[in-house]
Amino acid sequence: LRELRREVGAAVDAAAMRAGESERDEKKVQAELLTLKAEGLRISRLEIEYNRLRRDAESLQKQHALLLNRSKETGMAYRLSLSNMKVLDYARLPKVPVGPRKRVTLVVAIVLALMLGLMLVFALDALDRTIKGPEDVEVGLGLPVIGRLPRSGAKSVSDQTVRTHPRSALSEAFRALRTNLMFCGADRPLKTILLTSSVAREGKTLACASLGITLAQGGARTLLVDCDLRRPRLATAFGLRAEPGLTSVLALHADLGDAVRPTEVENLFVLPSGPLPPNPAELLASDAFLGLLAQLREQYDRVIIDSPPAVPVTDAAVLSAAVDGVLLIVRQREAQRDLAQRAVQHLSAVGAHVLGVVLNAVDEGGGRYRSYYAGYTESDRG
Repeated sequence: LRELRREVGAAVDAAAMRAGESERDEKKVQAELLTLKAEGLRISRLEIEYNRLRRDAESLQKQHALLLNRSKETGMAYRLSLSNMKVLDYARLPKVPVGPRKRVTLVVAIVLALMLGLMLVFALDALDRTIKGPEDVEVGLGLPVIGRLPRSGAKSVSDQTVRTHPRSALSEAFRALRTNLMFCGADRPLKTILLTSSVAREGKTLACASLGITLAQGGARTLLVDCDLRRPRLATAFGLRAEPGLTSVLALHADLGDAVRPTEVENLFVLPSGPLPPNPAELLASDAFLGLLAQLREQYDRVIIDSPPAVPVTDAAVLSAAVDGVLLIVRQREAQRDLAQRAVQHLSAVGAHVLGVVLNAVDEGGGRYRSYYAGYTESDRG
């Protein structure tokens, strides 16, 4: 019985071993089957791609054959058509050259040049921001033009041209300005008048000296006060010493009678600037200056004040609030419209009474205007 059991156990173990080997063989077979299925799918896709490429190749071969036949047919038709050509007319030498057409080219060039010239003129006019005449003053600044000073050569005009050449065009212009100021002060006496400009070099000091001379020649006891405490020039214009002057009276308590100096023009006096202070705006805004200005009102018929430009510094705005009227000097075709507008805004912001604009360096319409005064000027020089 024990031997039988051992035999049965051995048989069972052998069967188990064979069963395990069979399972391993089955798994290998299944793995190879999966591999073969994947290879079959890949071969199927390659076959599909091959068939597509084969069809494309056949289509391209057919197209190539068709194009080759068309090319042969076209070449044949061209060779056949050459035999049908014949001369209809022989070339003739033209009597008039075909080109260049000089007259047409010249007319087109002239028209284009005129158009370009007009466009350039309009472009330059649009880019030019200077004040060109009274219309720009009235429209751009909103102020009337109450005086026009003619343009003259720089060598023939000095600060005292009105005195040395009383019959010149410049003298007549300042007499017209004096008359206009009389009408401006019909309802409100203009005893103190401030002259300023937007920027430097617009003829402000020349206008101040010439207006003072003209007022004095009209019989008004006139005082010119140099309140340009940064670049004073009134004393130099009349050949006077700058010290003592305005700042000497205000800061150093000098005597006003010593600071005011007579000139060669009857009824005309000058109060120079004096030593230049470090704080001009504060000095001009002080109570001492306002008191001095009130004192000068009592002693003189007209007080003309020369001030710095209104845009770079605030001196002109400070002074404009203390005077009866302000004249803005504007140099034609040189003064920038934006700067002039800014100067008017600065003056209006402090409540200044801006009388109007004196337009300087005006071309009064050619040589006839100047020739009218030419004889007077030459005789005056003699």
